[in-house]
Amino acid sequence: MKIRKSEWNCITLGLLLLVSSMGCGEGVVGDLDGVWSSSCIEGVRATLRVDAGGVSDSDGSYSLQFVYYSDDDCTTEGLSTVESGTFDVKNSVGEIEDAFQLNLFIQKIEWRPATDAMASYLNSDPSLCGISTWEKGVAEEITGLACDGMETSPHTQYDIFRIEFSEESSNLYLGDRSGSYDGSTSNKRPISLNLELSLRKQ
Repeated sequence: MKIRKSEWNCITLGLLLLVSSMGCGEGVVGDLDGVWSSSCIEGVRATLRVDAGGVSDSDGSYSLQFVYYSDDDCTTEGLSTVESGTFDVKNSVGEIEDAFQLNLFIQKIEWRPATDAMASYLNSDPSLCGISTWEKGVAEEITGLACDGMETSPHTQYDIFRIEFSEESSNLYLGDRSGSYDGSTSNKRPISLNLELSLRKQ
């Protein structure tokens, strides 16, 4: 399975979700704390674990796992990725109701092949991080490694988010990072929400 740059962007997008509501008060931060999961979306499923760290908007931590499957129904796992770090929440987004600026400080990235076939594939392609000791079920840290042009060094992602509440569920939405608003700098922070991607609180 070839990991494309677009898929890597999807991974970082997911990270943004976790912080989604933190920026305005004790209640919102408390609501964010916990585990959030996505449905199966074209062979990808996400699970987010958030430690809000108290009532501040800048002392929380997170880890986000994306699992890539070999089928669109998410039945056969192929590769999982985990990114973790800290975050802070900035100003509200005036053009979007209840949305806030989010800065994610990505500090650690890991990959874990779920099958022998995936481990063999990773070992056979030197452009994928230069690691030749991949094993089924064993995570390897790739932070700072050269992985086929992907951004793996510790860095900041600039995004926006919103958390929505209903009687049935709470959902996190992040920014639409397509086009020139890819979140790579503060000037490229998304200006709209991606309503097709959400994480539901468990």
